[in-house]
Amino acid sequence: MIDSVTIIGRVATDPTQGQTTGGASVTNFRLASTHRRFDTVTQAWVDSETNWFSVAAFRQLGEHSKASLRTGDS
Repeated sequence: MIDSVTIIGRVATDPTQGQTTGGASVTNFRLASTHRRFDTVTQAWVDSETNWFSVAAFRQLGEHSKASLRTGDS
């Protein structure tokens, strides 16, 4: 079974690249995601708390992440 999770947010830190002890490349960065909802009482959009995620992308995905992502990107 493969589980899939989709998180929509913004890159909070520039990706950094390293290697695992086994030699595989890994790219790490933080992702911030804030849920918005419409408040029917005030008739305005309001932000809830921000969730912070630590992301680790391995091998080719990590290399593409390092080359493509910057702080503030969606």
